[in-house]
Amino acid sequence: MSNKIIDTGTWTIYEPDLPANDERVQHRVIFYQNERGEDWYETIAHHPDTPKNYAIGCDPATLKVVFVSGEPDMMEPSSKRVFILEGKGKTSDLIPLMGQVFDPKTGKFTPDATPRPEPPFVRLERELEKEKREKQALAADVDNLKNAVRVLLEREAARGKPV
Repeated sequence: MSNKIIDTGTWTIYEPDLPANDERVQHRVIFYQNERGEDWYETIAHHPDTPKNYAIGCDPATLKVVFVSGEPDMMEPSSKRVFILEGKGKTSDLIPLMGQVFDPKTGKFTPDATPRPEPPFVRLERELEKEKREKQALAADVDNLKNAVRVLLEREAARGKPV
């Protein structure tokens, strides 16, 4: 997809020291910085040298794509590892990348192979089915026992023994 990949790092919220009259304080701007201490707005979102191309936000631990944007300044980077990929297109072109795993060394995306947790209702249905089968088996055992007792009682009665 891209020839050049810029790894901007993983971004967290922080509070810079700003004068009280700074308009960003009055507008309650949320500030982000990466592990290198760089400010999101100064180095990425509003920096003139930032390519205005594709940007993806990944879970930092898995590199699974959780956010896509046609422009880096249009994304919220908190708790994401952000990559800028040179290329032309629209945000809608990137939507198929959501949920895929990004390899920054190759620039390739692969489907997420992480096993999905089973929804709780599926587990409950399976447990209910198991319980139902166990009850049916128990009922069949009781019926078999009743028949065996009946047969024994009939044999004893046929021999003339009191039952």
